[in-house]
Amino acid sequence: MSTKRKSATDGGPVHQKKVKVQQASPAKNFHSASEIHAALQSQDQEELSATLLSLRNRFTTKPDEVVAPQDARLILAKAWLDAYPGAQDAFVVWEASIRNRAPLQHLAMGVLASVLNLLSAHFIYHAAGWPVVKTLLSPTWMRRLNTNVNAGQTDIVLGTLKLLNAISDFGGGREKITLLKSFNWNQKSLPRLFNMRRKGKEEQEPLARPDIRTLYVLFLLSFLAQGTPSTIKTTFLEEHRESFWFIFRGLHVDPYPVVRRVLEICWEGVWLDPKVKRTLKIASFSETTLAQIVKLYQAPADESADVAHHFLLAICTRPGTGVCFRDRGWYPREHELDVEEDGDDERKKTDRGGKVHNKMLASVLRILKVNEDARQQELALRIMAACPELVPGFWPAASLTFEARLASTWLINMAFLGSVAALPVPTASFLLASSTSYNPTPPPLRAVLESVLPTSALKTTLAKGLQSASGLVQHAAALALSRCLEKLDATLNAFAEVGVKLEEGADGQWTSRQVDLLHAARSRLPDFQVVVAFALNQLASIPTDADESRRLRVSLLSEAGLRVIWLYHRTLQELVSEARFDVGKLLTVLTDIRLSEAKLARLNQLHVLRTLSLSDQFSWSAKLGSTGRTHLHFLLKVYLSGEASIQAACADLLKTLLRPSVLFSHDASGSELALWLDALPRTQRAPDARSPDDFALTDEAAGVMAFLDECITRCTKTPYRYLEDVQALASGYAPSQLPSPLLATLLEQLAAPRTFAPSDSLAIFTFIRKLVLTMVGRQPDTTCAVAVAQVVRDKCLPKADQKVVTAVEREVSLLESSLQHLVEPFAKEMPTASDPRVLDFFDSIDLQPKPAEPQQARISACELVDWLRLVDIPLTAMDIVRLHTIVAQLSYGVASELVLYLPPASGISILAEYLPSGIPFGCAFSLATAEEVEQPDIVARLASLALTKSGPLGVLHAVQIVLHRLSASQVSDAVVRSHANLLAFIAQTVKRERAFALEQLKSLLFVESTTLQTLFRTIGLSDTVQTLLSSLLDPAKDTDRAFVANHCAHWTSFCLNAAAIEDRVLNTIIPWIPFMQQDQRVHLLVAAIQAQHLPLVRIACDEIASHDITESVSSVTDLSTELLALLRKHIENRELCNAALRLLSTLVSAGLPLNFDGTSDSSITLSEVDAAWNCRRNVVQLPSFVIDALVEHLPLQRGYSDLLRVLIYRYPQQRPAFAKLLNQEPDQQLLPALHALLDVYAATNSTVDFMDASLTKWEKKLVSWVFQPNTTETGVRRQLKDFSRRCLLLLAESQPQTRHAVNEALVKRLKKKEGLLTDVVVLSLVQQLTKRWPKNFSGVGSQLVNDALQALVRHYVEVKEDASADSIPTMYIASIAGCVSGVKVQFVDPFMVAAIQYRLAVRSTMELASALVTKLPLKPANTNRYLQSVIQHPQVAAIAGPSSIITSSSTRLVIIDLLHGLFHKHPSNSCQASHMGPLLRLYGGTIVQADRLLLSTFHLYEQQRGASSASFLVHWTGSVGGSPSARSLQALTSLDAARVFRSATPLLKSNLLDFEHHVEEVDKTTKLVLYDPVFIVQLFSHCLLESSSYTALEWVEIFRTNAASVLVAMLSHREDRLRHMASLVLGSLWTALPSIAFQERDQTMYILNLLRDTIPTPPNDAKSTCPERVPLYTTLLLAHALRGLYHPAAPIYPITSRFLLQRDALDVRDVPLLYSMLYSAATDGAWRREQAWILRFLADGTAGELEWRVLRRRHTWDLVATLFGSTSDQAVRSGVLQLLANLTCIKTAATSLVLKSQLLAWIELHVNNDVHVVDGEDLAWLRILENIVCAPQPEKLDRATSGGWRDAVARCVGAILAVTDKLDSLLLAARILLRIVHMPFAPSSAVCSTLDALCTALLLLEPLAAASRSLDRLEQDGSQESLFLPPHRGSSLIFTNQDTQATYVHSIELAWRAALATPRAERAWNILTPRVIASHANYNDNTSVGQWARRALVASFG
Repeated sequence: MSTKRKSATDGGPVHQKKVKVQQASPAKNFHSASEIHAALQSQDQEELSATLLSLRNRFTTKPDEVVAPQDARLILAKAWLDAYPGAQDAFVVWEASIRNRAPLQHLAMGVLASVLNLLSAHFIYHAAGWPVVKTLLSPTWMRRLNTNVNAGQTDIVLGTLKLLNAISDFGGGREKITLLKSFNWNQKSLPRLFNMRRKGKEEQEPLARPDIRTLYVLFLLSFLAQGTPSTIKTTFLEEHRESFWFIFRGLHVDPYPVVRRVLEICWEGVWLDPKVKRTLKIASFSETTLAQIVKLYQAPADESADVAHHFLLAICTRPGTGVCFRDRGWYPREHELDVEEDGDDERKKTDRGGKVHNKMLASVLRILKVNEDARQQELALRIMAACPELVPGFWPAASLTFEARLASTWLINMAFLGSVAALPVPTASFLLASSTSYNPTPPPLRAVLESVLPTSALKTTLAKGLQSASGLVQHAAALALSRCLEKLDATLNAFAEVGVKLEEGADGQWTSRQVDLLHAARSRLPDFQVVVAFALNQLASIPTDADESRRLRVSLLSEAGLRVIWLYHRTLQELVSEARFDVGKLLTVLTDIRLSEAKLARLNQLHVLRTLSLSDQFSWSAKLGSTGRTHLHFLLKVYLSGEASIQAACADLLKTLLRPSVLFSHDASGSELALWLDALPRTQRAPDARSPDDFALTDEAAGVMAFLDECITRCTKTPYRYLEDVQALASGYAPSQLPSPLLATLLEQLAAPRTFAPSDSLAIFTFIRKLVLTMVGRQPDTTCAVAVAQVVRDKCLPKADQKVVTAVEREVSLLESSLQHLVEPFAKEMPTASDPRVLDFFDSIDLQPKPAEPQQARISACELVDWLRLVDIPLTAMDIVRLHTIVAQLSYGVASELVLYLPPASGISILAEYLPSGIPFGCAFSLATAEEVEQPDIVARLASLALTKSGPLGVLHAVQIVLHRLSASQVSDAVVRSHANLLAFIAQTVKRERAFALEQLKSLLFVESTTLQTLFRTIGLSDTVQTLLSSLLDPAKDTDRAFVANHCAHWTSFCLNAAAIEDRVLNTIIPWIPFMQQDQRVHLLVAAIQAQHLPLVRIACDEIASHDITESVSSVTDLSTELLALLRKHIENRELCNAALRLLSTLVSAGLPLNFDGTSDSSITLSEVDAAWNCRRNVVQLPSFVIDALVEHLPLQRGYSDLLRVLIYRYPQQRPAFAKLLNQEPDQQLLPALHALLDVYAATNSTVDFMDASLTKWEKKLVSWVFQPNTTETGVRRQLKDFSRRCLLLLAESQPQTRHAVNEALVKRLKKKEGLLTDVVVLSLVQQLTKRWPKNFSGVGSQLVNDALQALVRHYVEVKEDASADSIPTMYIASIAGCVSGVKVQFVDPFMVAAIQYRLAVRSTMELASALVTKLPLKPANTNRYLQSVIQHPQVAAIAGPSSIITSSSTRLVIIDLLHGLFHKHPSNSCQASHMGPLLRLYGGTIVQADRLLLSTFHLYEQQRGASSASFLVHWTGSVGGSPSARSLQALTSLDAARVFRSATPLLKSNLLDFEHHVEEVDKTTKLVLYDPVFIVQLFSHCLLESSSYTALEWVEIFRTNAASVLVAMLSHREDRLRHMASLVLGSLWTALPSIAFQERDQTMYILNLLRDTIPTPPNDAKSTCPERVPLYTTLLLAHALRGLYHPAAPIYPITSRFLLQRDALDVRDVPLLYSMLYSAATDGAWRREQAWILRFLADGTAGELEWRVLRRRHTWDLVATLFGSTSDQAVRSGVLQLLANLTCIKTAATSLVLKSQLLAWIELHVNNDVHVVDGEDLAWLRILENIVCAPQPEKLDRATSGGWRDAVARCVGAILAVTDKLDSLLLAARILLRIVHMPFAPSSAVCSTLDALCTALLLLEPLAAASRSLDRLEQDGSQESLFLPPHRGSSLIFTNQDTQATYVHSIELAWRAALATPRAERAWNILTPRVIASHANYNDNTSVGQWARRALVASFG
């Protein structure tokens, strides 16, 4: 059957043969628009083809080409389109070609595409292209384009796709949304386009000459590009996701540029766009899509694989980003309890029923070929590191073979297994969700085991690998095993750490899991015998030949084997213990020459040493093979011959082995063993070394170690015998100070009749000398050392070999002289001339060539040291320097050995420049003479040597050595001072570099050292004591004062018991005064006054005044007479006077609370506040003659003025006498006294009649002091200005007759002031004066404002930069301008112009402008000019636009408030249409105050002009920075649908038609999210007016905005007019819908019909046409139904649809969906979601009494309350609390719940047992309780409960305060208690108990208030408004105020007010009163609670 061919207009594809175009004439060159027009008018097909081809080529731009603004092509195209708008010539040719079937369509489309691409390059040319775009987007031409896409001709399809791309990209994608909706996405031929690639050779530039597939891909991606609005992206991905998926099918075949473009747009346009829902992104990148991207790893171009790799890394390996979700680590997924932190509820539908969080990534892991591509392996590792939950499930699904064999695949698999095992332990998952507490339940064993030891066949695999014949296989298996063991060890340590944090016992869950893991690990790890066999075989097979490759292979294998053995010992001790393995065999690694010279020998030795330290089977005393030596001998040998790392490991091993033994068990610190090791010989000798006497010099280390080995063996056999010998040597020592019994063994064996080699004999004696000298540092004196030296000389020296007797004698002499010099320093006489033998020796050394090898050079240096030891020739100082220089040049390390053999007191200064840093401190100290210790450079050098050893022991030993010298009986004062300076320098160095050793050093110096105990109690050493005390101790620390408490007590007792005290004694006591107790200082002051010791008196007075004087008031009071007498005698000593007067001032003010005068600074602490208040009863009464003496005889000094100020407050009867002093000439020193006097009389409402004569002088002086310049402002200057300001305010308050004079004086000073006034003190003064007394101070206020306006204009013009942080304090000027009335209008105009132009972004400047506009009469012309300046300002959109709501909301509000004032100044003149349009840029459509003011302006326009605001509102756009909307539909669809729906319910109580009313129903953050419902109604109504032209898809878009849901919910609004508006708009909607055909229409009509039926019909005689209010539950359900209908992915859609379709009418008296969702029977966890939803629904629908009646009918609260205590689901608990909060906002509901439902008993039950503080439930409960206190009628509740409800509320508050951790809880509790105590009933005992609980919580939480502001300075920035007053809705239950300081201050104020009204609240009164007074230190507002309390306190003084 034949088929009829369809025409092009039928919409089907046209399969006709392509007409070949003949070769056209040469390309035409057009120069004008007329030429183009004329050429396009041709009727010749060939000529038209050539013309179009030429035009297309002329206008074509390359993809990366940068087109200049003056490009000839741009100018020509603009001229053509200006002359012939819309390129109608091209469209005519296009139509003709379709009509004539001419092959010109693709050329016409190419011309249009090229022109659009060209014009889009610059914004100024966009206007020329818009008509072309509009024509193409018209329905006619879009049908043709859709048809062309479906055509069968390649050139037409190419041309169409190019044109579509040009339309989409034109103007930054302005018409993308229209194109998206107009394009026919339902064409079945579209998927074919993805397969239409260009055949033949691959294109070099695929983006410059794209094929059909590439063009279609680019067209699809244009809707996702980076600059595309998020709403378009969302729409595209939701509705056309299949097209997006097709992009990735076959992407691996595309060229690299295409792949890169696709993935870049996917990353930048989709994943980096935060406004696109993550659930939508994840749904778009499904498992299939990711699999297609993975195929790019096999792409022909390697670059494609790289870009795909980085893209997958970005979206798959970062938890919380891309498709990677945060999992629970090794814990299984809790499907229904997981809270998705980065997506909404729609995420759940993408991953239902899975066992893991990252099911998609698990699929990706399965398809990755980890053993074929390194990039895929990296991706797999990164995924598993980010998602540890995927590791256990990976191995069963992975097709990896682990059968041990020599194959590259197996090697790669094992390497990958090791890498997976080496992933870090997910310790973060061990914490509870959203908490810092650890989970008490450990993760499942299987998950841990699979992650640590992957696969069950691991044991077999590794065992076979280790036993393989291939070394490569063995090495791979060993490395994998090492990584598994390391991961196992890390896991066990992590589990153990958690167990410790949870304080588990042996039966704890985490501890048990460790045991289980170890037990399971044994089944997956090879037997230890296999590992040992592998390691020993490798060690035994190290070759001795020169085969380097074989040696390297065996070295690698042996290192791996030893590493595994070490890890087995570290992790699996029990498994190792079960094996029969002599771990001592591993010592062959340390002793065998072959092994020590092998590759990786040092690493092998480290493994062995670490293994031995972990093994409990290693015996250090056992013999090693046939050597006859113990294991310890060889360890010592390794210690001496190894590198630094080997020495450290060996030292740790020796400490582990020997510390528990009898040798060193007495030394708990382990310091003595380190000294023994340090004393071992370090010199190296040549094998044939000979002495000058020609005997062999053997290795010293070998001889000493052999001797030590023998002595250790002997000592361990009979230890008690040697312990007695040691005790005899060190009689009187503590056990921890005794040397090791091994020392007695050494001495015994050295004195025994036995033969030593000469060299060994010398080495042993040298070893003993070094050991004894170093051990002196850990002993209290040198007794033991001297005794040992005596034994060596008497018993050991005679047994020495005669060949070295001279050298041995020298060693013994060095020991004795060093000990003598340590106790009694002496100066050694050194020869002045060098011995000829020495010079000959040096000459011979100089002639010898320097060894080239470092080892040989070291041997040569050691030979020089041996020469010094063996040749007994005295050396001069220059000989020592020369010898040291030669040794240092050969080997710097040996130079430190050389210094050890120099005689003591040789002088360290000669070697100071060359002194090695590695020598012991004791050696350097022994070299130094007593005179050298006085030199600062030597002291610094010695102090640095004291810190050479790590840890505190080296420092303590060095200090002990210095103390030995100070303990000598004949030591001079100079030596004492020099060595004390050395100790101080050491202490300072320790404090700076070794702070961890500081406490031990303090204990040694001030407690343990008997030497310093005596020194500190020696008279005449005050400077020495001062040096030590200042360098180590801090008087402010109690712990430091405890160190010297005994010394302070000694000197105090000395002063009390001495008959007469000399000056030397008092000078000695001065350093101790800061560390004394207060009573001790008082006793010293008594002694100092009696002795007339002025320095001590001054210091004692200062110290007593600086500390708490509470306990010593009476004692100091008794001293006042003697102290005044001393002051009269020494009146010229100003320092003494100041200190004494300060003490008296402190004494008098001791009983006064802090800030009693209102001038305390911000440095006061709460502890000081409490201390001052607690001693308020210690009232000091100075004798009258003392006060007379103070008034008459003392001069004016600062201390005197402070004292006088306190006396004025304290002694009311003496105030007239004090006032007489103020009648004299004003002086700055009397200013505090004047302030005190004025403050007292202001507090007592008295007058200062006796000062009338001097007030005029004081007024002028005060004004002059206030105006003092602040260019060189100091602390004294600031205090002077501040006191003057306070005094002027007090004068104006207490002396009304002075106000005029003060005003005149201020005006006079202002007139003299030149330039801009920026003095904050002056501005603050004038502001407070004009604010409190505007009539009296209008003159100074107007003068200041007039001057400021002129100066500000000059400043703004000169400093033009618009700085947001302007240094000019114009906020004061704005406040003054709002209070005065004398501002001159002529100064306002230039200020307004300059301020708007240069300071629009400065908030304070705009506040001043707004105040001027409000206060002054402005001309209409000026008002219009200001309006134009603001709205046309280039930065106004950035400063005051919707984008600035979050960043600068306050500045935006001020600017819009200014605009609001300007519009309302002359409405008839300012309300012009030209002014309204620019305001749309500033309007955000929200309910913040600024947007409400703009909406008020729009309403004003309607009132003035009688026209609708629709003419400009239709151009509003919700996209920040977007282009204006063309019609109301576009404006409505630019709204965020989610935000629109959220705006439906929260504002049902606010009067939204009062546009200037500030909406306070929600918090500030919510205001930024909610749209204004009135604005939504306006937009929706405008859309209905244009609805006749809407298509079906456009109707769907209207409903998708959720605006209809807002209209439905508004029928429940309390405002009649709003309900009337909503009903009219819904009626219009209901009328318009039947004529529109779209799929959802019928169900929409059904919902609207149900709504219509719920609205009661008003009676005929009704006066109002407004519909009655419908219960919110009904309208809210229908709103959800409408939303779900147009968002069917919402989980609630099927539920609401089923519910509504089952009913023909709704019962408005019933709660919909209550039982079906509250007790849902859904499976797969859906019941939890439904339960949480119905609770939110119930909370959102609780709006008033109407809804309460609906709830009460079904006993809804009783049903809901049962859920709260039976679940731990936070969503359910939060929903219940929100519902309860909304219910308690309703008076009748709250009363009914309290009386009938026993609500308070229910709350008390839960707050006592079940408060989730972490989730903010403490705040929620308190806000609910505040609602209960505020809502009901207290009289009714009291009658019903006999007052019990108030007690119940108080008890609930007290229970919450006991567990809360938030400052906001204090504020809420204080408000509740204040309301209760002010009810007309007496407070009960429960209220008193709750007040005590509040104070307890206050003491615990007040450290949280130490935030950005100080305690006593609080900015008045509306903090009270931000504290969120009741009633509290459910949406704000856990709201916390960010200003913690404001919260704290208001909390203590309210609590104090509650305590005032509560009897028997003494504790609360004592805690709160001082805080209230201190919290308002700088407030001068008489209405302030703190100021009122302070003045009441002052009035109480009398």
